[in-house]
Amino acid sequence: MRGLEKGGRMRAVLWAAVVAVTGVVIVFLAVRRLSGKLEEVRIPSETLQGVDAILWRFSDTCFLQLERGQDGRWRGMAGRSVFEPDAARIDDFLSVFNEWEIAIVPADSQQKAWKEAIDGHGGEILLKAGRRHVFRASFVDESGCFVIRRSPRRVYAMTVPYRPDSWHDFFEPDPGLWRNRLLFDFDYTGLASVSVLRPGTEGSYRLRRQGDTYLLASSAGVDTIAVGRAQAYLSSFGRVYFDSRDGQEEAGDFLCALEICPGRGDCVSFKVFEKKTAEGTDIFKALVERRHGGGTDTVELPYVVLDKLVKEAGWFKGR
Repeated sequence: MRGLEKGGRMRAVLWAAVVAVTGVVIVFLAVRRLSGKLEEVRIPSETLQGVDAILWRFSDTCFLQLERGQDGRWRGMAGRSVFEPDAARIDDFLSVFNEWEIAIVPADSQQKAWKEAIDGHGGEILLKAGRRHVFRASFVDESGCFVIRRSPRRVYAMTVPYRPDSWHDFFEPDPGLWRNRLLFDFDYTGLASVSVLRPGTEGSYRLRRQGDTYLLASSAGVDTIAVGRAQAYLSSFGRVYFDSRDGQEEAGDFLCALEICPGRGDCVSFKVFEKKTAEGTDIFKALVERRHGGGTDTVELPYVVLDKLVKEAGWFKGR
């Protein structure tokens, strides 16, 4: 009997201990949830790799949408404008969701103020992988704090410890931030010819590949160019980026036109002009007019880049 009584008391003590521990855990989790610290805001990198649609909505009813097609290429849409976005910038943007942290869980008064700011002039971000919503939140960049709202009761100020403050720019409604700034990207080993046409004829030339040799046609005639010299020039046509124009400048004097022909595919043509501003001629950048299927774009190109693409004919002979 004593053994049974002793065993019963032991079970009662153990049960009481379990109930007590369980109560502490429930209270702890409740406090953690109410404080907002329990929610996982980061997104695993393997999940981010599957994101194929990104949608921003802003308080003024404008939107920005990026979608990845079955061919793996991203396409952008803002209003009625359709454009090719910069895939590298999209990768940088998605990486934020794997790096950011909760910096502030606000008190009630601060939470109310942030909610009002989001409702007044905030936006909304949605990440999708197929039909699944990977992430959804409202946001506002308020007084130096980037604030997100995951639910009516969850409002946080976020930070990215290892990035400059410019990461906030990802959440701006400007589609120009996402446009592909790659003017062209050619493999020099696959280029068939490059033609440069200057006003008049003396400064014009055409470099073309003929078998294993390169020929330069200019006002001086046709010369064979050293393979290393020709390939050093053609390598300049790989990954050439442009700057977006601000709309305040005008095209000045015509400088030259370029036609770049790959071994396979269509040739690409550009016209280059001086850049005129209210202060005069820009000595650092030129304007490039490029034609494509949807019309004509005018962008800016630094002269340090242009100088690699346009040479004097004598340069090819080492003069």
